[in-house]
Amino acid sequence: MITDTNPHPAGSDEYWMYRALQLARRGLGQVSPNPLVGCVLVRDGNLIGEGWHASYGGPHAEVAALAAAGDSRGAVAYVSLEPCSHHGRQPRSCTTALVEAGVSRVLFAFDDPDPRSHGQASGLLRAAGIEVQSGLLADEARLQLDYFIHNKERQSCFTCLKLASSLDGRIACANGHSQWLSGRRSHGYAHFLRQKHDAILVGSGTVRADNPKLTTRRDVLAEYLADTESVQLRHPTRVLLDPRFELLTELDRYALSDLSGDFRADRPKLVVAGLQQYAPTGWQGAAELLPLAGMAGRINFNELAAELWQRGICSLLVEGGASVAASLLGQGALQQLALVHTPVLLGGDSLSFAPPLGLQSVDDAQRYHLIDSARLDDDVLMLLEPRS
Repeated sequence: MITDTNPHPAGSDEYWMYRALQLARRGLGQVSPNPLVGCVLVRDGNLIGEGWHASYGGPHAEVAALAAAGDSRGAVAYVSLEPCSHHGRQPRSCTTALVEAGVSRVLFAFDDPDPRSHGQASGLLRAAGIEVQSGLLADEARLQLDYFIHNKERQSCFTCLKLASSLDGRIACANGHSQWLSGRRSHGYAHFLRQKHDAILVGSGTVRADNPKLTTRRDVLAEYLADTESVQLRHPTRVLLDPRFELLTELDRYALSDLSGDFRADRPKLVVAGLQQYAPTGWQGAAELLPLAGMAGRINFNELAAELWQRGICSLLVEGGASVAASLLGQGALQQLALVHTPVLLGGDSLSFAPPLGLQSVDDAQRYHLIDSARLDDDVLMLLEPRS
């Protein structure tokens, strides 16, 4: 994952590309369904301009960097994603902008999964006499673009489950108490995920037990991300999983019903999802109801993700408790698992996030692929994806 410290030798191609990836993070929470993109312009080894895609419908990273640089003739452009070659909401494509600016070389980290641009920029740039290199820091870029790649390849909402777990795989004491299992940097990472994803989901049990606000706070985010002042904070859409819609009549008692603050104007602020046979008629409250058909009397998370996708939600962060986590894992309806291991023991009588799988052989176990890891003070973050 992209960190605040650039690990590459100053002035190298990798150094400047990493800087582009760092800049891309400044668009967190504001650009979806577009991707996070950063761009750096360098001439004679000196930085002359940099930019990032800051808001949906706003200038793309390349255009912002070119505007910051002024004269960019002969410069090298480092872009975290293949420049677009279609117009869309912009007056001209980024590929055209780079050609017209007279850059001499373009390096990009990852091929655009959008079929409108995929693989086209290289040919157009080379035809204009510009040197092109792709794939520099591709693994880092792929991880940063995870939800966007999934959206384009699957046309569905990207789901990430975030868990904090003890050494013995427990997420709360037997009475449900879990605050705070992980450390301050891990809390900062949780708010990074809230800022990154369009929506955040918790179950009714978590709401009753913890009364979470589900906001994104700059002071907490700063524990993980130093460059917080360049990020325009907003709160994710709140999704309450309440199978029988039992909390509707008492929502005002809970913090998640406070819809003040900054939300994306093009997204619902609060969604209450449950089984359609329990959905009330004539609902007049501030929350949008999402009745689901379910399966065998339980929430179907793939159905939920599909319905959220229809409402413009491109990515969902699940912060539910043991029951929600076990159901999601049991259905295999997630694309990513962010697991924070903290060095404490809670004991065998504490709550586990693992669903009953009824396995008779280790060969039948659910398996995950480690795509990244990081130390967060005494905690260890493991970022995993299910093996297909």
